[in-house]
Amino acid sequence: MQDKLSLFKANAFKSPSRCDSEFTKAQNARYKISAPFQVQYPISALRDKKEGFVNMEFDLSQDGIPININIIESYPERMFNRESERNLSRARYELKSAGISTNNTCLSVQLNYFLQDKT
Repeated sequence: MQDKLSLFKANAFKSPSRCDSEFTKAQNARYKISAPFQVQYPISALRDKKEGFVNMEFDLSQDGIPININIIESYPERMFNRESERNLSRARYELKSAGISTNNTCLSVQLNYFLQDKT
């Protein structure tokens, strides 16, 4: 799967990011998913046997709900975008350590869509 992902990334549609990559890494390290979500595979992609990924950046509301979702990379272009936004909006995040966060911007997540081999 890593080979597929590398190929997909080489051919991916990319949008400008509004976040600094080092800041995003630091933010991702501060938060964890408190309410996991099940990634739903888009029916049209399943029917057409398409695989791909979507990389998104987002902010968190005070309640840990992803908001301001921005797709910064996807393959195939737009195939998985809508479902990825829906999937991410079902997640809930919280700080890994106790305290109050004054900055809950510029987190990121990548959702991968791979079909199961039936061998």
